[in-house]
Parts: sequence; structure tokens; C-alpha cells
Amino acid sequence: MDGTAVPSAVGAWYTIVTHDAGAAFPYAFLLAPLATILGVCAAIFVARASIKNARDTARLKATLDLIEKAESSDFYLRINASFTRVRRENLFDRLDDPNDVDSKALRLDVGAYLNHYELVAIGIENRILDEAMYRLWMAGPFVRDWNAAADWIQRERWRRGTAEAWVYRDGIYATYQTVACRWSKEARRLVAGAPPVDTPDVPGGTPISPGDEPLPDTSGTPG
Repeated sequence: MDGTAVPSAVGAWYTIVTHDAGAAFPYAFLLAPLATILGVCAAIFVARASIKNARDTARLKATLDLIEKAESSDFYLRINASFTRVRRENLFDRLDDPNDVDSKALRLDVGAYLNHYELVAIGIENRILDEAMYRLWMAGPFVRDWNAAADWIQRERWRRGTAEAWVYRDGIYATYQTVACRWSKEARRLVAGAPPVDTPDVPGGTPISPGDEPLPDTSGTPG
């Protein structure tokens, strides 16, 4: 709908109604500002609808680009293959062995694969990606892979703190968990509970393998 069509229609209505009606309708002078107000409101409505449509289109395009480009890249295919191997052969326990050379490469690939899901979830939660479209395409693998990695993610969340006490870092893959649990009742919901008995006894800040270096505290209020 053209944004100028509605105001023009209102103006035409005003001309017809007010023609030779001054004596019969003493408040006819109010029709002009009323018509103006209605025209402005209609124009705002049309403009907002156009903006929403543009945003929806951009969100759909971004989602299609993610599916068609990112998930067909050589890097994605490699980390997907690594994760699939770990999932099918149940190799998650090997990923925390600092003496296993092969596990270090697998650990990096598994982390990158889960990071890709976390980034998708963040895009969905911030309405950058279209949730309905991505869910239609990937809901099954999205939840399946979350459940497969859940025990390993739980171990990753537990680390020794600076005071030699266990610290549960619930922010690790938190958005991925939120979306997975919203999409399926079968998605595992991780909570602090007690540290798993097989959690690597690694002091806080000590990397298990490349890519595990500690990150700075980001809990402050943005400026």
C-alpha cells in the first residue's frame, strides 16, 4: 500500500462531507484537523508496517545465508565431521586428556562446532535470525547434538576456582541450552548440582589444551 494513498482518501472524504455543510453541521471546522490527524496516523501505520516487513525480510535472508554459506563451508564440514565422530563413538571423555595429541584437535573442533550453535542461538534470541525458519531446518540436529554433548558441557562448566573451590560457570553455552529446551521437552536442562566425579581437577585459569586460556571478567555494567 502506498503511504500517500490513505491520507489522500481521507482528504477526499473531508471534501465531500464538508461541501455546503457549514450551516447544517456547526462543528464542520473540526473536520479539517481531524482529517489531518487521521492521515498522519494512517501514514505512520503504513510506515511501521513497511519497516517491519523489511526487518522480517532481512532476518529471513540472514538465516538463509547462514544455512547456505556458513554450513557448507570447508571449515564447517570439518568441525561437523569431528563432532559427528565424537558423538557416534562416544569420545567426549577423551577430549579432556591433556596427554592425548589427537584429542586436542578433536577438542578444538568440538568446541568450534558447539560455538557455532551458540552463535545461532544468540542470533535467534536477538531476532537477528528467523527462529521459525531455522527451527524447521535444524531443530532435530540442534537438540540431538545438545543432548549428546550435555555431559561434556557440564564438565566444562565446572572448574576449580582461585580459592580451590569448585565454580560452576553456567554461562557456557547458556543460550544454546535456552533455545534447545524451548524447542524440545527432551532437551537436557543443565543446572549446577554437584560437580561430576569425572570432572578434570584443573585449577582455575589452567588451560587443558589450546583454546582453553582464561577469559577476563565481563560482569560489569556496559558504559
